[in-house]
Amino acid sequence: MNLRGWSYIAELVLSLEALVLLALILLIAYFLVRGMNAVLKAVPAYLRQAHQILEQARSYVELFCRIVITPITAVESALAKARGMWRGVRRWLAGGLFS
Repeated sequence: MNLRGWSYIAELVLSLEALVLLALILLIAYFLVRGMNAVLKAVPAYLRQAHQILEQARSYVELFCRIVITPITAVESALAKARGMWRGVRRWLAGGLFS
């Protein structure tokens, strides 16, 4: 067999290798697309569940803040009113209320 015959055989082998690799790549791409379709079908249910959990957590945080912060805010408000009244009384007694 001469060099021309071996070159034809080499071209045939390389073509078959390329065909096999192309088929493998297409097979991988096919299963990737199928997998992504399955993921896209499953994701909305999980996102809905996560949204419900986060909304419940938000409501608990708001309730906790209301329970804890409301008395502190009320005390601070009362103290601010008392300080303001005391300041006004001091100014009034010093005669500088309207000056």
